[in-house]
Amino acid sequence: MRLPGKLYLLMLAATLSACDAPSGQDIPAPGAPGQPSVWAYAGKTAIGTSYEAYQGSGYSDDGATGKVSKVWFSVSQGILTETMYGLIHEAQIREMQFLIKGDGFLDVEKNDTVTSIDYLHKDDAGRPLSLAYRIINRDRQGKYEIEKHIFTDPDRDSLFMKVIFRALKGRITPYVYLNPHMNNTGSDDRAVAMADGLYASDGAHYLSLKSDGAFVRTSAGFVGMSDGLADLQDNGRMDWHYTSTGDEGGNVALTAELAPVENGEVTYHFTIGFGRDADSSEQAAAGTLMAGYDEVLARYNGTGDHLGWQDYMASLKALPKMSATTTDGGKLLYTSALVLKAQEDKTHAGALIASLSNPWGETVSAATSATGYKAVWPRDFYQCAMAFLAIGDYETPLKAFEYLEKIQVTDKTPGNDGATGWFLQKTHVDGRIEWISVQLDQTAMPIMLGWKLHQAGILSDERLIHWYHAMLRPAADFLARGGNVKIDWNNIQITPPWTQQERWEEQGGYSPSTTAAVIAGLVTAADIARLAGDDASAEIYLNAADRYNARIEDRMFTTTGPHNSGDGNGRYFIRITGNEDPDDDGKLTVNNGRAGLPEKYIVDGGFLEL
Repeated sequence: MRLPGKLYLLMLAATLSACDAPSGQDIPAPGAPGQPSVWAYAGKTAIGTSYEAYQGSGYSDDGATGKVSKVWFSVSQGILTETMYGLIHEAQIREMQFLIKGDGFLDVEKNDTVTSIDYLHKDDAGRPLSLAYRIINRDRQGKYEIEKHIFTDPDRDSLFMKVIFRALKGRITPYVYLNPHMNNTGSDDRAVAMADGLYASDGAHYLSLKSDGAFVRTSAGFVGMSDGLADLQDNGRMDWHYTSTGDEGGNVALTAELAPVENGEVTYHFTIGFGRDADSSEQAAAGTLMAGYDEVLARYNGTGDHLGWQDYMASLKALPKMSATTTDGGKLLYTSALVLKAQEDKTHAGALIASLSNPWGETVSAATSATGYKAVWPRDFYQCAMAFLAIGDYETPLKAFEYLEKIQVTDKTPGNDGATGWFLQKTHVDGRIEWISVQLDQTAMPIMLGWKLHQAGILSDERLIHWYHAMLRPAADFLARGGNVKIDWNNIQITPPWTQQERWEEQGGYSPSTTAAVIAGLVTAADIARLAGDDASAEIYLNAADRYNARIEDRMFTTTGPHNSGDGNGRYFIRITGNEDPDDDGKLTVNNGRAGLPEKYIVDGGFLEL
């Protein structure tokens, strides 16, 4: 692979150094491609990114917050996990943690410490005002403590981590351990370890890690074979010293030994910069390090004259009143507001994802690129947009609504030779198709969102009429008439309210929750149609809603259910039925390796949406 820019020069320097190394330890690391790569644990305890203000129709470096920083991070098991740069799903790091060596032990931070986590910036009531974190990891025997402050630089594509190592009983030696997963995979990375920093790349994706403290020694290697952890586990010393992983890609790790700490504490500042070339990533890391902890944190938080997270939270006028109704003074409410806003892409404004995680991450291969939950589902999208409306953010749901046009099926959708108007099941934030089953609630909810924005005064009559013709009428037509879906592998006749999949994405049929969404979508579509002067379509939508409503109990309410003991009488709504007879003892289809259970045994709260 051709390596442009500084990374090529670094690898060349590493190779020349190897020619003069009598020990042979500075040759490219052996053991490619390393152990199979996987993602990090999905149970995130923190996520973060810089707040950016909208400029016009989206995000721009000319906006009030300046250069748009496109870096997101996550935390689980007390350590930095998937960290994204570029689009919100493009992970560049699997994890960064610390190894601690002491008298008779070698600890791995995520496995051998107990974690406490809090916010760095809170109001007087203890409610978070930004997504900057203080994480304290303490070993179970009380020998040492690691305190970390993590946030991103709003003015650069970089992350800041302040780390305080405390030796509580005797002497410890800390090691930085970084496992990149560049370009959203962990299978084809290259790494270079130098005295001035740690570097990784895959194609046009680059990473640079810098520190304000000196590295005692550094090494690059393949995970489980020649990385720093394997080196230390070999003989308790970091003595392999591979300066690069060479030309062969794989699952790589970078390790840096720090100076020992004895009965005291020492503080380091680490920055990680990202870029489309090696120079850009290094400049981002160096620039953030030079700006310093106080300045970068102030800009991130929005304190003083800076515009940041604190300003966004202050703009949410509904929060104080809502906080008064909570049992924790609004702490979880404020957290939710911050987290929801953080899960928006900054290249495609309004693209709201489900979660900054990969489900079952530590068991899922990272050999090929995957979005996991870092993708758009119109259903989750709608719920997030409605939450923004509730807390008083009127800009984000409007951008979200306008974004939806990108993921609606039209005659121009790649691979589509069938019905139009419905919304894709799951897409990348740039609209790239990922999953293509039809979930009717995901076609109804965009209509409801447009109606709600109009009711709130955010969409004018003129703009709503525009979107009716451009996006909402085709969606309502599909809900009223259905059609033959024919896109890629999916070739099926949809006759609403029967849905190919309901909200759990595993079963098809008649679902109370899906039917509720379809009826509500049609009723609101009729209201919009009248506003647009399309009375004929309004009548079609209302008639369809009435037909679906009239048969809800016939199709989805069992009178012979097995849940009939105690207060039960065997009469209840079931989660989903494959046909129009909920009492026919039909079974769900086999899914997730589990035999299909009788439909009447499966209940959920979806009927509450009727």
